[in-house]
Amino acid sequence: FNIFHDTLVVVAPLSGGPSEAVGLRTGDKIVKVDGQNIAGVGLTNLDVMKHLKGPKGSEVKIEVVRSGNPKPL
Repeated sequence: FNIFHDTLVVVAPLSGGPSEAVGLRTGDKIVKVDGQNIAGVGLTNLDVMKHLKGPKGSEVKIEVVRSGNPKPL
């Protein structure tokens, strides 16, 4: 991931990792995590890790904006 213009952008999902398994693509913008807006709020790399990483097998619900899709996924 990379934080670009205060938005979390997927650079490349890790091959065989959970992001690839759920269908994240390069260029996807993650705008919400577990219902909480994370775009435009001064997000840091540490914040990203706190929001997205958890114990093995835990789940995180994300909302993604993808180019070409009119509605968030």
